[in-house]
Amino acid sequence: MPVLLLPDLFAMIFFACVVARVRRNVQHDAAGLWTAGLVFIVLQGVARLLYLAPSAPLWHHVWHAVALDAYSLAGAVFLQSAIASLRRMPRSWFYLGINTLPHLLLLTMYGMDLKSKGAYLGLSAMGLIVGVLSAVFFRRGWKDVIVFSAIWIPLIVAMSQTSVRTAIYLSLFLLFATVAAAFAVNLPRTSKGRILIAGGFFAWSLCFVTHPWTATWGSTWVQLASEVWDMQKFVITLGFVLVLFECQVRDSEWLALHDQLTDLPNRRLYEDRREQAFARAKRNKTALLLFNLDLDDFKAINDTLGHAAGDALLRGLAKNLQACVRTVDTVARLGGDEFRLLAVDLKEEPGDDAAARLHHQAERIAMQVRSAVELPVEVDGLHGKQLVHASTSIGIAFYPQDGLDAVELGRVADERMYADKQRRKLQSARDTDAPMMSVTSEAAES
Repeated sequence: MPVLLLPDLFAMIFFACVVARVRRNVQHDAAGLWTAGLVFIVLQGVARLLYLAPSAPLWHHVWHAVALDAYSLAGAVFLQSAIASLRRMPRSWFYLGINTLPHLLLLTMYGMDLKSKGAYLGLSAMGLIVGVLSAVFFRRGWKDVIVFSAIWIPLIVAMSQTSVRTAIYLSLFLLFATVAAAFAVNLPRTSKGRILIAGGFFAWSLCFVTHPWTATWGSTWVQLASEVWDMQKFVITLGFVLVLFECQVRDSEWLALHDQLTDLPNRRLYEDRREQAFARAKRNKTALLLFNLDLDDFKAINDTLGHAAGDALLRGLAKNLQACVRTVDTVARLGGDEFRLLAVDLKEEPGDDAAARLHHQAERIAMQVRSAVELPVEVDGLHGKQLVHASTSIGIAFYPQDGLDAVELGRVADERMYADKQRRKLQSARDTDAPMMSVTSEAAES
């Protein structure tokens, strides 16, 4: 009875709403596509309900075609969601649409009970040709050519050797098996949701390929196959929800250790890396440099251009600082306009001039840092887009010369940073009577 399908349909609608709700709070670029795919599965459930209800033959065929087409559209959307390069390519919807159209036409013909086998073969050949040519035109590479060939060539052979019904369900098997493989390859290996999603899609693909045979084995097998068929919807949806929650946990862990404005390590992560660096330096007898950075006249930017411009400046400076240091070093933002740089694993070469060489290294790094900070940063101020030229005061402390622990080294670096700030203010006042941080409008520059 069609009414027995209502609980599964309502449950599927509920799960789709859960995914749509959860994705709002999670930064995952495929979550919207997952929701769209589940909407197509809900559409298939509605069409199936109407297809099984008593109706005129024409409407019976129409709803059968809609149900099959919904499976095809869901498979195409899920495939796009599983492959990052496909999601991000320009005109991806057009690429996906022209390759889905031949399959939709095949399923519509079958749902409407059209008998022309030549038309089925022609559409299958067209699907192969469109797939290969579009992969070449969009420069998708040989992988897409192989995928299209693996889907359409077996379908062409099946169309010519077996019944149309077997071939149609084989096409859905190939589509959903491809989706299963794509999720298995592209979702993180550590994800528990990956097992549910990839396994659910593969089990679902087996339901398609066995459907022509189970339908002839009696009501017991049909009922079992139907239960397994419906179960995969919930297994896959549960997998999506689990992946989204895993992403939310990763995001929360990342936010706990990083500055939300600049994406740099925050105080907590910086102090953890600092302790590890000190332990490694003591163990390996290497030198370590601590740089305390404080921007000059940063308050003037917030006061004259607005806090949004100040935030944009900090983001730009963070990118410039990260680009000028080694990957093993740590640049962190502790708050406001206060930054730290930890230069690690600097070898202490033996000799009387070892300290001088270390100071030379520190001066070279400080020059790189000053140059990175002084790069102009475009901000959107109160009077339009403007270029801000910043500067910084720097205090440097040397391990082990200036101290043997983080507290002592931090105190020395602070003292030297404030001394540098006072020196720079006096020098600036004597030389130019101008602020150390300047603003230039883009209109004036052009």
